[in-house]
Amino acid sequence: MSETWRRNGGRALKMRKTDDKVSESGRQIEINSAGIAGAAAGGAIAGLMCGPGAPVCVLIGGFVGGALAAWEMGRLWN
Repeated sequence: MSETWRRNGGRALKMRKTDDKVSESGRQIEINSAGIAGAAAGGAIAGLMCGPGAPVCVLIGGFVGGALAAWEMGRLWN
């Protein structure tokens, strides 16, 4: 397995195999951007809700928010 495959989860292979590279690169950028924005929003909301347990809640909220946002954006593109 190549280093590129391990590093980005196979996105490079998907880009190489597709016919419409512009659309696929836009799709990948949108999914990654949604994941980053979702992680920031989820972490911020969890941090405000938890009080003294904020460090743990921010980690969990960031992970869940990022995962849900990226999943939903990927679903919208299909």
